[in-house]
Amino acid sequence: MIPTPTPEQSKDRHQHFAIKTSNARRKTLSTRAILIGLAINVLLAVFKLIIGRMSGSLAISADAWNNVSDAASSMVSLISIILSAKPADEKHPFGHARFEYIASMVIAIAMLIVAFQFGRTSIERIISPIDLTTDVWTFVVLIASILLKILQFIIYRKWGRKIQSPILLASSKDSIADVYITSGVVASAILYAAFGFNLDGPVGLIISIAIGWSAIEIILNAATLLIGSRPSKELTLFLQEKILKSDPRILDMHDLIVHDYGPGRVFATAHVELDSQELFPEVHLITDRIERKMKRDYGINLLLHAEPSYPHDEAYTELLGRLDNAAKEIIPNAVVHSLFLFKSQDGKPIAAFDVDIDDKTTIDNKTFFSKMQQKMVTCDPNLNLWITIDREYTSHLTEESPSSYFTLNDDVSI
Repeated sequence: MIPTPTPEQSKDRHQHFAIKTSNARRKTLSTRAILIGLAINVLLAVFKLIIGRMSGSLAISADAWNNVSDAASSMVSLISIILSAKPADEKHPFGHARFEYIASMVIAIAMLIVAFQFGRTSIERIISPIDLTTDVWTFVVLIASILLKILQFIIYRKWGRKIQSPILLASSKDSIADVYITSGVVASAILYAAFGFNLDGPVGLIISIAIGWSAIEIILNAATLLIGSRPSKELTLFLQEKILKSDPRILDMHDLIVHDYGPGRVFATAHVELDSQELFPEVHLITDRIERKMKRDYGINLLLHAEPSYPHDEAYTELLGRLDNAAKEIIPNAVVHSLFLFKSQDGKPIAAFDVDIDDKTTIDNKTFFSKMQQKMVTCDPNLNLWITIDREYTSHLTEESPSSYFTLNDDVSI
């Protein structure tokens, strides 16, 4: 049911997810990267403010204050790293790692303020341009700024990916945006020095828009993570691969759910299928070993639910194939799993199973239930279907109550 990842996919996912980093190590690497970035931003801000004042260029001054904003953001990042590294406590049993998401939003808000202020001033400069002064030191500082920002981008992105830090990754985006911004300032200065074209106001406005756009992206991404978003396809495939290959007795898996409580605090649950002939103690040991391995090797808190499968039962296998084919005739990408066969108290045969459906599918549940029943009538007119539709993380049961079939307590019947 689950596609086997290619070697290239596996290699790429290992680069992103197969690295377990302790909180102490994450704190050390993050702090080191932020301090380097802070030093670069302070240095650039000082020199650009001087050059901006001497030349009268609004674009250079805007770029300088952008670096001041970056320096302030670095200070916020340092504080957030210290707070997010705090261990779990009574009020926060899942730790404080999500504080990094909040900090990245603070960084973005500071960027928005800078963008608004210089956007307004740039419009004024477009309406009433002023003469500029450029010399060799203007170009030296600007080119040095570009090189230092490229270095900063490389450091932030490399270490951000290594420890999966949203703060460093957000800062890396800000750094590469600064490279484009300063390049525009250099082009503007060259045009003014060589041809007398004064593009200071328009370039300043473009810089402001670029800063604001980058800030909005960071805010939206952080807000999505805080609210709770779907796991990335890379992470999902990585977990599937690791679970399926962890033990040859794992026949299949489904119902994978991932909860992200911040970098280094990933919790996941999944259902795995094993041969029904496996002894219960052995099943427990298999799932327990996989859970421990995922925690030890990848820092992922995994909880597995074992389900029986009947690969040696020809009637079961044939019915499962019929159900899967019937579901695919209705919805091509549907997948049937978790099939259980039993009889109600009055002897009616029942097939209970789940159907995974893409949540973008437009067909409604009632229609699917009806079509599925019609297709299976030719297979066994006496067979009653108890269907659970899984659209991502939402389950929809058939309207017919399972309590009409047999009597169990609510927890078991559902």
